[in-house]
Amino acid sequence: MRVPPHNARIVIVSTGTDPWNDAVADDLARQLQARGWWVDRPDLERAHGTGRSGQLRPAASGGVGSLVDRAVDTVVARMAARLALRIGDSPHAVVGVHPLVDRVLGLLRRSGALTAPVATYLGGPDVRSSWGAGGADVILSPHPAVDRLLSRLPGPPAVLPIKVTAVAGTPTDRGRPAAGRARVVVPAWASSGRRTAAVVRDLASWGVRPLVLCGTNHVAARWVDALGAGTARTGGTDAAAILGEADFVVDPTAGAAGWLAVLQGRQVISYRVPRSAEGMAADLHAAGAAVWARSRIDLGLALTGHVGPALAAATTQRLDPVSAIEAVAVDRSSAA
Repeated sequence: MRVPPHNARIVIVSTGTDPWNDAVADDLARQLQARGWWVDRPDLERAHGTGRSGQLRPAASGGVGSLVDRAVDTVVARMAARLALRIGDSPHAVVGVHPLVDRVLGLLRRSGALTAPVATYLGGPDVRSSWGAGGADVILSPHPAVDRLLSRLPGPPAVLPIKVTAVAGTPTDRGRPAAGRARVVVPAWASSGRRTAAVVRDLASWGVRPLVLCGTNHVAARWVDALGAGTARTGGTDAAAILGEADFVVDPTAGAAGWLAVLQGRQVISYRVPRSAEGMAADLHAAGAAVWARSRIDLGLALTGHVGPALAAATTQRLDPVSAIEAVAVDRSSAA
C-alpha cells in the first residue's frame, strides 16, 4: 500500500445517471479513503445542472448531422466549465468512469483548465477511438479482452491492466451445469419486447427457461409473460448479483449488462443483437470475451459447450484498480 503524499486529493467523476457506473465510482472512492486519500466525487448530472438525465449521453457515432453534433458539443462545453469549478485546485489525479466523462475531461485538458493526470476507468465494453482521444494519460483496462481491443486503437495512451471484483460481490464458480439445467439470465431492460420474446423463444427450443431481467421495461415483461417460456422480473432487482450467479448470460444488446457478466467471469452469449450493436458483439467475440451467436444453431452450440470464448489465459500481472489510481497520483506527486 502506498503512503499518500501530504494534502493528497483524488477526484473521481461519474455521470450521476447510471446506477452501476456511479456504484463503481463510489466503491473506488471508499477504498481510496480507507487508504488515507481525500476523495471528491462530483458527477456530470450536478455539473450540468438541469436534472434531465436524458441529455447526459455520448453523441451518436455518425449520421446524426452537424446540428446535433453542435448541440452536444455545447452541452459538453457547459458541463466542462461547471466541472472545472467542482474539481477546483489541481488535484493529484482525476479519474473518469464513463465515455462522456472522458470527453468532458479531455476538453478541460486541451483547454489547459486541467493539468492533473487523468485516468480513465474502462467500466464498459465500448472500446472505440473516443477513448484514445479523450485526453486521458492512462486507461485502466479491466480485462484481457479489453487489453486486446485497446491495442488496436491508433496511438492510445498508456494502458494499465487491472483486475476487477464486481461491486455486488464475487460470484460462485460452479463449472458447467448438466444439460438442460443451466441457469440462464437474459438482461432485457434495454431490449425491445419483440426482440426479447424472440430470444426467449429460441432458448425454449433448446429446453431452457431463462430468467429475464426487465427492470422498468414492462413491454418486454408482457411479451415474456405471454409466451410462458421464461420468467420475467421487473423492478429494482439486484441485477449485478443475479448476473454473477448465472451459468450463462444471453445478452440481446451486447451492452453494459453483458460486460458486467464478463467481468464477473460468467459465460456470455451475444444473441439477436440489433444492427447498431453488431460491431461491439464482433469485437467482444474476436477478443475472446463473449460468444456472438448469429443463429439459433449457434446459440445451442454455445449453450452445450461446443463453442466458447477462446481467450488464452492472461500472463500479464494485473493491479487492483485502487493501486493503479494511486500509482498515477503518486507519480504526479513525485514529478512535482
